[in-house]
Amino acid sequence: MEDRFHDVLSSVDAKQGRSRLEPYGELVEALRSQGVTCRDITALLAEKCQFKTSKSAVSRLVRARARRRRNAARQISRHVAIPPPIVAKRAGLHSGPGPSENEIQQRIAAMKARKPATVSSDNDFYFDPTEPLRLIDPGKRDSND
Repeated sequence: MEDRFHDVLSSVDAKQGRSRLEPYGELVEALRSQGVTCRDITALLAEKCQFKTSKSAVSRLVRARARRRRNAARQISRHVAIPPPIVAKRAGLHSGPGPSENEIQQRIAAMKARKPATVSSDNDFYFDPTEPLRLIDPGKRDSND
C-alpha cells in the first residue's frame, strides 16, 4: 500500500506557480533589488513588455519568490552539519582543582544546619520564619498596640 502512495507522489509534478508574472520574475526581482517600486515596475512592464498587471500582484510575486528562496536556504542549512564552536577555557579566579564532592556535601549540610537570623531592621520590619507573611496597614498596627 505504501509503495502505491510513493508511485502516485512520484508521478505528480510539483505545482508550478500560477502567476502570469512568473516569466517576468527575474526581471521584477532585479528591478526591486535596485530599489524600483512595485508601481514603477507595473508601469515598466506595461510600457516595455505590453503586460498589464497590478502593483499588488508584483508585490505578491516578489514576496513569494523571497519566501521560496528563504525556505530553500533553510532546507540546505538543515542538511549541512555545523560543527560547534571551539571555545578556549579562560583561567578563572580558581585555576586549581575545585573542591571535592565530599567537601561540597559538607558545605551544603553546614549551610542547612544554620539557624536563620531574626533581627529587626531600622524600619520596624520583623520577620518570623514560623509565621506567614502578612501585609499590615501602618494605621491599624499603631491602633492595636
